[in-house]
Amino acid sequence: MALTDRKQTVLNLAAKIISYGTTFLISFFLTPYLVNKLGKEIYSFYPLANNFVSYMGIVTVALNGMASRFITIEVTKNEKRNVNEYISTVFFSNILMSVVLAIFMCAAVKYLEYLIQIPVESIIAVKILFSLVFISMLVNLFTSVFGVAVYATNKLIYGSIIEILVSISRVLLYIILFAVFTPSIIFVGIVSLVIALMTCGLQMICTKKLLPYVKLSKKYYDRLKVKVLVSSGVWNSINQLGDLLLGGIGILLANVLLGPGEAGDYSLALSIPHFVSGLVSAMTAVFLPRMVKSFALNNENEMIIITQNAQKFLGLVMNIPIAVFMAVGQNFYKLWVPSADPIKLQILTVLIIGESIITAVNWPVTNLNIVMNKVKIPALVLVGAGIINTIGAILLCKYTKLGVYSIVIIHCVVSLSYFGIFTVAYVCKNLRVAYRTFAIQMLQSLVGAVCIFLSSFVINQFFSVTDWIKLFMECIVCGIIGLMVNSLILLKPTGIYEIYNKYVRIRKRDI
Repeated sequence: MALTDRKQTVLNLAAKIISYGTTFLISFFLTPYLVNKLGKEIYSFYPLANNFVSYMGIVTVALNGMASRFITIEVTKNEKRNVNEYISTVFFSNILMSVVLAIFMCAAVKYLEYLIQIPVESIIAVKILFSLVFISMLVNLFTSVFGVAVYATNKLIYGSIIEILVSISRVLLYIILFAVFTPSIIFVGIVSLVIALMTCGLQMICTKKLLPYVKLSKKYYDRLKVKVLVSSGVWNSINQLGDLLLGGIGILLANVLLGPGEAGDYSLALSIPHFVSGLVSAMTAVFLPRMVKSFALNNENEMIIITQNAQKFLGLVMNIPIAVFMAVGQNFYKLWVPSADPIKLQILTVLIIGESIITAVNWPVTNLNIVMNKVKIPALVLVGAGIINTIGAILLCKYTKLGVYSIVIIHCVVSLSYFGIFTVAYVCKNLRVAYRTFAIQMLQSLVGAVCIFLSSFVINQFFSVTDWIKLFMECIVCGIIGLMVNSLILLKPTGIYEIYNKYVRIRKRDI
């Protein structure tokens, strides 16, 4: 029996949470293990290599950025030939781009020591790492279109299963390589490449199962489809450029301006915020197929309601870990990476993760620009914000003694201005609705987070955390109180009562 859209969303959401929880647990144990084996300075080159991949990926976003949207619309309309044309067009175009990008990657690796600061004794190892990460990027690029199937058919549970399998495989590979051989940063690149190949194979299997009529063929290649994708996607490339200038250039600036040591601290402080950001993105993606479907059926009111529900859900769920971590983060870092400065990492993390209280709730609103294909103005404004962020960080590093803090302070201010004010205002203008349509959820989220932080801060004063069990107990207490506070603010007593009644009705029906 086919599932309703609502039930499919709940199933996809559960799968995403399990998938991302698995990924987090693995990263939770893996990151300090790698830092201990390699050192924080050498470990920082791995996220830096991924940043270089993101810089080069700006070009590919022009074609791939809107592919999922157009393919999903054609799948919804059951236009099988158009689906084949889009998928084949994207696939063969990506192969061509891979060849071109490979030339620039070779040049980057050859002159790498002149682009970033690398300890002399680690130059060869770091170059091999970058080479392997770049090859992984090329594999992911020319097979990326196969990942659209789970999204277009709203079967995100398959994508979650792939993520779980990949996460488990990653940790097994690390354990084998580091147990058998002398630890090296090169192994991180080897694992990256193996995982890319594995993901490619699994995504192709999913595409065959979910869209059995899809066939790659040169006869389906359509230059007009390239024009359609690039004309919309070019603004996604510009948006990606702005996003990198705003949030993806921090480690590079820390390495070049302050050295590998500060870049190492910065990369460690990014671990929890990156998890939060990834979780927000994953949960938002669960609502996105329904948003696209509503738009394709010209049901604007339903699209707005879905977006508001997504905002409420993200505010209810994400405020709690963000606010609690802001209160107890120092205890966490003392246990997680004892060799690092917990106070410094806590300050960096609070500055980075604090903005997520606003940006997390507004992420579904931001995605409406993609759904409605209104990406031009947001992209240009984001580039402007990214330039301000980059120049501001450089000036603060040069003319103040803030050090690495200067990078996160300017990022926090600019990011809140863009996602918290501009994005909401622009979407409301395009939908011809009042600003409060989406802003009220943002305000409620902020109030809830402040209350949760204050209560968690007070509770933290009564806990003497010396091991993981005590930290876990403290977080459970803070989390329960946070859930009650958030529920009262975001759902209100009437909303809580409605949920209770639904639960009672379901129980009676089951009995």
